[in-house]
Amino acid sequence: VSPSSKPEQGYNDGMLCHFLRPFSPLRYISLFLAKRGAGAGQPESKRFGISHRQSAVLCCAVLCSSALHTWSGLLADRRTMSSGRCEYVTDVEGNLDYFQRCVDRSAVLEYDAEERIYTLKAGDTFVFGGDVCDKGPGDIRIVKILTDLKKRYPEQVFLIVGNRDVNKLRMATELTRQTIADPAIVEDEDYPYWVVQEKRVSYKKYLEGLGGSSENNLVNRLKWILTH
Repeated sequence: VSPSSKPEQGYNDGMLCHFLRPFSPLRYISLFLAKRGAGAGQPESKRFGISHRQSAVLCCAVLCSSALHTWSGLLADRRTMSSGRCEYVTDVEGNLDYFQRCVDRSAVLEYDAEERIYTLKAGDTFVFGGDVCDKGPGDIRIVKILTDLKKRYPEQVFLIVGNRDVNKLRMATELTRQTIADPAIVEDEDYPYWVVQEKRVSYKKYLEGLGGSSENNLVNRLKWILTH
């Protein structure tokens, strides 16, 4: 599904680029874990017990297992694949209008206005290639649509995680009380590593720009993550 009315900004990735691009954050995630492991003057084993190499392996495992699980599932039932159609949609990035245009042009997906749910035709397969959120206002709604489809059609719907999905995993660790209280991140001028240096805004610099509301707390940390 490739609507010609796709918005210009942020929607120019090809299918091949999509499969290569999700692996780009591996280097940055591994750098972060390794640096955090050796932070505060302590050896890695005393902090997280994980090395730079091990963190890279873990990141690879997350992405590769998602892709392998999806494609192995697609190939598992050749009868379904041969008798039905398979459609692939990717890089919606929060644009609900674009996703709806994909559904309008789809041969396998339909929207039931009466029941207000998306349905998949019998024998057909739907693959979402990743990058659910980030650039549009429909992030949560699209996530709910896709997860609902997966729950109702577990053998026909396959969801692959993209880089914009994987990088949200940072919230699970960076928004904990322990991490917020750790001065290492506040003082780390190089984080976030995956943002080019000329556009990078460290958490310390972000707090300094807030003026009177520059307290290191959960709200400010989340705002910084969502903004930068």
